[in-house]
Amino acid sequence: MKKIFILGAGLTGLSTAYFLQKSNIPYTIIEKEKETGGLCRTIDIQNYKFDFTGHLLHLRNQGIKNFIFKDLDLEDEFQKLRRNSKIYYKDKLIDYPFQANVDQIPKKDKEECMDRYLNRNRNTKIKTFKDWVNKYFGDGIGKHFFYPYNEKLWLSDLNNLSPDWTGRFIPKININNKIDISDIGYNAYFYYPKNTGIKILPDRISNTLKKDNIILDKNIGKIDISKKTVYSGNDIFKYNILINTIPLNNLLDNANITHKLRINSVLNINIGFKGKTNSNIHWIYFPEKKYSFYRVGYYSHFNNNMSNNGFDSIYIEISYTGNSDIKQTVINSQNFKSIPQNIKQIIENLIEIKIIPSIESIDIIHINPIHSAYVLYDLNWKDEKNKYLSHLEKNNIYSIGRYGNWVYNSMEDNILKAWETVEKIKKTL
Repeated sequence: MKKIFILGAGLTGLSTAYFLQKSNIPYTIIEKEKETGGLCRTIDIQNYKFDFTGHLLHLRNQGIKNFIFKDLDLEDEFQKLRRNSKIYYKDKLIDYPFQANVDQIPKKDKEECMDRYLNRNRNTKIKTFKDWVNKYFGDGIGKHFFYPYNEKLWLSDLNNLSPDWTGRFIPKININNKIDISDIGYNAYFYYPKNTGIKILPDRISNTLKKDNIILDKNIGKIDISKKTVYSGNDIFKYNILINTIPLNNLLDNANITHKLRINSVLNINIGFKGKTNSNIHWIYFPEKKYSFYRVGYYSHFNNNMSNNGFDSIYIEISYTGNSDIKQTVINSQNFKSIPQNIKQIIENLIEIKIIPSIESIDIIHINPIHSAYVLYDLNWKDEKNKYLSHLEKNNIYSIGRYGNWVYNSMEDNILKAWETVEKIKKTL
């Protein structure tokens, strides 16, 4: 029997193992962390449950629904929620999406958005993300929302950003038409656990797997593609087929393959505080540059068990690039004097906009850097990544998942890709 190794025990890696096991195909997972789950983990700290920012299930595929709710028996553990998201624009919360709610912004801004929408060049040849915005919305809506928000998210010149990631993630609508905005977009409805964090999903998959097939706390070192060998410290793993779910740039580095792939990091700051704010709002977008964060979400509005009674818990997202010495840190109320200055500024902003009642209300701060977060869609993104994926597959390496396949996608997409990859491999065995 061919030896199959899976790099990474996140959602994609675990799903791949599940489908292999279901087909009675042996496998071994190698994971650098001491537990499975990847970025779908939930951290329990002092009666709070913090995910690695918002991890919500957006389900379109009936087969994946059956897998999660029937095969994994999670139907009673999840609830379906209708999105309630806002945009903080010029000291006011307006409804999401921006392009459907320009009537809620100041009159002068609205007139500029509408004028440039009506007079936009519908024949624009799309090469960049800015071209895409100008063609479908006009540069008024671009100026007031899409440009500043996405510059904060991607930390990139939007003239050098491909529009390939937009797909279902940005709804294209005729803003002259009156429509039900609650049903717009891929995330109009989502699933989230009733009583805990998103970790319940990878945990349920992991619990179905043979424990001897999962190797934890094992960093991947050199990968010799020609010899089909993975090195980890003193350990040597010989494979026939390698399924990679770790970031593609890391795999290429380990295989000593030069590349130009780039990825952003996200500083995830989780805060628990006494009091309740913005009742029932799930998350808020922040396009204005005076705020370093681009989004704030409420764990405690997904379900009440994410924090104590009478307390809210939130996640803040800030993009950054390059190497950083930021480490995961927990700061409780007795140690607030040690809060870094940049975090203090964020807290002041959150108090000013009434997301946090006061500094005294804060119970805990959890600083959680996510080093691989958003694959950067520069103009060479597609050709560059396809070149490597093709080379890898010719050498029996299937690189899949959000980071392995170097793509912006959802949890559902990753599970589906795991299933498709196993079906493809079965034909070669």
